[in-house]
Amino acid sequence: NPDSPVDPEPDTPVDPDPDTPVDPNPGNALVDAVVSFANADARTYLDGEKQVWSQNGVTVTNNKAASSNPIADYSNPARFYANTELVVEGQGMTVIKFTCSSSSYASELMNSIETGSNVTVASDGNNVIVAFAEATDSFTIAKLGKQVRVKSITVNPAT
Repeated sequence: NPDSPVDPEPDTPVDPDPDTPVDPNPGNALVDAVVSFANADARTYLDGEKQVWSQNGVTVTNNKAASSNPIADYSNPARFYANTELVVEGQGMTVIKFTCSSSSYASELMNSIETGSNVTVASDGNNVIVAFAEATDSFTIAKLGKQVRVKSITVNPAT
């Protein structure tokens, strides 16, 4: 009946705990996105002040920052010198896995990462795993304590 008044307080309650599952990959978060340093194919920029690698939606930038050494042309593995800055960018990062060329380089890398309420870090042999409590699109290691050699970086590894 069009003349019936609209009930200002409908009797159907809102489900406070809906059964719709949370999307484990919200938006366009990257999944198993690898930047390989096996050769220089993924490097898009290099000079003495900076190098940039970009592959599979991930960008890795190594800035000279406070280093006394210029950024150099190395791959297989990439060399990131002491006192340089390392930035990893990719959409919806919850985990970053750095695969180093040895466990000692992994240890040096791990020691350079500041942890906090959103960042935890662990090492597994040659791998350093950085995990974020909340997804981020950018992660910076402000100052590497010593040189590290990295074979690849994987964002949101599948396993």
